[in-house]
Order: sequence, then structure tokens, then C-alpha cells
Amino acid sequence: MALPWTKETIAAELALGLICTGAGYFGYYYLIHKVGAYFSSFIFYFIPVFGLLAGHLLLNEKVVLTQIIGVVAIIGGVYLVNRAKLGGTHK
Repeated sequence: MALPWTKETIAAELALGLICTGAGYFGYYYLIHKVGAYFSSFIFYFIPVFGLLAGHLLLNEKVVLTQIIGVVAIIGGVYLVNRAKLGGTHK
């Protein structure tokens, strides 16, 4: 079912498109400027984690075991890829 084209829905779409997306791009490019493109690219792996947290905190969604395993896998994978740059050993 399509939403009606009212002033409120158009304003909400513009707010999401301009403000939220604009803030996201600004933050991303600021991060690139501060820490470089290599580390900044890893922020995209955390989008599902942030979505899970937002759903739980804002919408009271239940977090199940498979989601927790996914979060651990994401964090573990990012750590394993970056451990050489963070001072660990590189093989």
C-alpha cells in the first residue's frame, strides 16, 4: 500500500534524504580526514550492529542469539583484519 503524498510525508522524506544522509556523509568524510580511508571503510561493517542496537533501544525489539553471534563475528572479523595495524603480529 502506497503512502499518500501529503506535506508531512514529503517533509519527512526530505528530512531523511537531506539531513540524515547529509550528516552521514559529513561524518564519513570527516572520519576519512582524521584516520584515513583504510580505517574509515570499516565503519560500513558496523551498520548492521548499529541497526540492531537502534531497534533494541528505540523500538524494544528482541535481540536473539543468532544476532549476537553475528555481532561477535563482525567485531571479530574487523579485529582480525586490523590487528597487524593495531600493533599485533602479521603473518
